[in-house]
Amino acid sequence: TVAGKLSGLYSETVRDTLSLLNQRELETAVAILDKAQNIYIASAGVYSDLASAFRESMSKIGKTVIISPSTGVYYEACYRNADSCFILISYSGETPRNIEAARRLGKRNVPTISITSYGSNTLADLCSCRLYISTRQKLISNLGNFSINLSVLYLLDVLYAGCFRLHYRENEALKIRFSKETEHRTSDNPILREEP
Repeated sequence: TVAGKLSGLYSETVRDTLSLLNQRELETAVAILDKAQNIYIASAGVYSDLASAFRESMSKIGKTVIISPSTGVYYEACYRNADSCFILISYSGETPRNIEAARRLGKRNVPTISITSYGSNTLADLCSCRLYISTRQKLISNLGNFSINLSVLYLLDVLYAGCFRLHYRENEALKIRFSKETEHRTSDNPILREEP
């Protein structure tokens, strides 16, 4: 029963997050990431783990992603220039350190992408580009951040896929080449085996 309910929640969360995606905002976010020399992600808690997965994916297409804990993001914001960009993640959109960083980055003309819950919030209002996550869970009285985490992961995967698509053939060739050099994996499972 629990597994079935979680499966339903996951499906609803992805559909909900997709329905909140604005094509223009998504295209702007991908263009910002493509242009940036360094991509900073400001996050805390479990979002840092999700950001690590995003960083690993992006590194395979030659993009540098730096995960900045929310405690240090303001200092990063004080020194970065417009050749960098920031992804600021906050479910409420009211995380004080992210808001302070967004204000500083705005003054320095550094592009920013917010990932927040849908609706009016300070962080989204301050950022160059806004992406929204599913808002099916309360801030405090929830049993786990199931839909929040999945929604953030989905958006980060969509951003990665968008960046990959911009230079598809080049990225595909590089990813395959470097994977062959470093990932010496084998399997007896015919589904997983690569064709020679």
